Amino acid sequence: TAIGSNWGVELEFVQSAHSHDQVTPVVSPLATNTSITSPVITLPGFTFTSASNSVIPIRFVESDIRQSHSDFDALVWVRQAVGGSVDLVYLGGIAFSRQRTEITQNFPTILAMFAPLPPNSAFRSTTISYGTRPLAGVEARIGFTSHVRLIPGVRLQGIADGWLLRPYVGLGWFF
Repeated sequence: TAIGSNWGVELEFVQSAHSHDQVTPVVSPLATNTSITSPVITLPGFTFTSASNSVIPIRFVESDIRQSHSDFDALVWVRQAVGGSVDLVYLGGIAFSRQRTEITQNFPTILAMFAPLPPNSAFRSTTISYGTRPLAGVEARIGFTSHVRLIPGVRLQGIADGWLLRPYVGLGWFF
């Protein structure tokens, strides 16, 4: 929304696509005798020996990780006319972020020998974190008609452990 002839405010809601990752950590406990070519893997009550350099992987846990991220942004913008139908717009403000992470850990039946777990047990945990970070950007507003504009731009936003560079292209309707 324009407040003055060359400046205004903007509220934006952004939601990322849900990301999904499956992780299966492989534990290879390796104890070697004097020969490096004969690795020995030991577990309580079990000993595995490999005749070659390969190691027998042991999978204890399978993790399924799902994440989603959403922002509500409050921005102030300043417009600079470049030509008759092109404006550059500089934006600055604050991003209010919400990140949801759901982790499901599946324990294969092999762990039932060591702990009182039902076969193929699953444990699920969900964390939600909130943050407030700076946001800056620049965009061009290129007029097609008296009301429709092409708006390419880029925004740089702070996130919990770094920066997010978010390019975009959109169409805008102006009155």
